[in-house]
Amino acid sequence: MDGSEIGFTINPSGETNMMPPAQAATSSRIGIWVVVLALAAGLCYEVAALAELTGVFQPSPRSLFCILAPSLVLALTFPVLFSLLLDFVLEERRIWIRMGHNFIMMYSVINSIVYFTQLTIVIPKMLDGESSDVNILLFESGKFLYNLNGMAYGFMSLGTLIASFGFFYTRVMIRIRSIAKRTAGSSGRCWPTGYWRLG
Repeated sequence: MDGSEIGFTINPSGETNMMPPAQAATSSRIGIWVVVLALAAGLCYEVAALAELTGVFQPSPRSLFCILAPSLVLALTFPVLFSLLLDFVLEERRIWIRMGHNFIMMYSVINSIVYFTQLTIVIPKMLDGESSDVNILLFESGKFLYNLNGMAYGFMSLGTLIASFGFFYTRVMIRIRSIAKRTAGSSGRCWPTGYWRLG
């Protein structure tokens, strides 16, 4: 048994592969750019938030724009990153990632609507001095979209927690399988299939 019968293969160096090399290369290249984009957006958000917190920027529609614009980018890139990570998880544990991804998608959709509404409707009205026309949509504590934003982050936290079961198990089992391959003996036989399905 070379491992392919239980959803993975082990190369001569003892490493575990869970996808064809071409697919892994494509996922890695896309993943790098997604991470770079998310990192840039995250840094922009942190700089804008800290500037407002320390008084460098006074709270205003423009400072709100600087905070919410990168937040929209983060809301769009996070589910993409999760989709790419699915390729690097053992087949028998991908159900956890898929369940978590459902909640991540809800977070992304809700917050994309919230941030897009703020950026294209609320902030322009505030700049024109007509914030009373969109009072119910203002991004303030106790308002509808503010509370909706909090619910979305709850979905994100829940999705990440659920997905963590797949990631942790994958790291542990890759290590165990690698050790098992190196200690299987000259016959090249591996341990029984049932042993691997601990979860």
